Amino acid sequence: MPTYVCSWVLLQYSFALNALNERFTSLNKSLIKLGNISMKIPLQILFVKKIPLDHKVLSDIINIRLAYRILCEICDHVSDLFALPTLLGIIYFGSSTTYETYFILISFFTHDTTNINFARAVIGPFVNEKVVKNYTTESLNALLPLSLGIIAIVAITVYANDVVDEMGLIIDGINKLINIRLASREANWELEQFALEMLHRKLNFDACGVFSIDCTLLRSITSMTVTYLVLLVQTN
Repeated sequence: MPTYVCSWVLLQYSFALNALNERFTSLNKSLIKLGNISMKIPLQILFVKKIPLDHKVLSDIINIRLAYRILCEICDHVSDLFALPTLLGIIYFGSSTTYETYFILISFFTHDTTNINFARAVIGPFVNEKVVKNYTTESLNALLPLSLGIIAIVAITVYANDVVDEMGLIIDGINKLINIRLASREANWELEQFALEMLHRKLNFDACGVFSIDCTLLRSITSMTVTYLVLLVQTN
């Protein structure tokens, strides 16, 4: 039951991050459409004669800036809401995966008497082939629901990384809009303030400040699991 509860909470977190990523993508596309430009424009194309921008876009720029500010606040609230469940879920799945994988590895030492004695020394004095086989079967059955939690952890790290990357694209879009399109003084000022606000706003998803939710988390979890497995096997 704890496995399914933790998995469901982490999956909800990934769904929320995916929805936020789609909102950021939509706002970036809306900003680019104001100047009818592409995010793939090479740098040398920026040094051309500016084309006038419709003076009516000032209200659109203000609305996009306000929407971005609200989305960033939502990201902070979502991060705070799921911080503790994410921390507990990752600790649970990391330790459970290490524990269950350990007994699966132990099953490889039960092919002869010497290996049975090794397994008896590791697990307990009453170990035999039947006991270890039961441990292995139960561990394999436990790894199936654990895989759901691992998938959820991968999903939240990937989606969190995508949200941060998508938010960073808005600055490139604003700079290209300023350099390519000739806007009014008010619109230029609004775009410059928008870019300055985004430069100073740092979006970060973490688990109660213990670690950041990004792709480096997967490497840390994998390293931790492998390290403890090696220690458990080598130290009996």
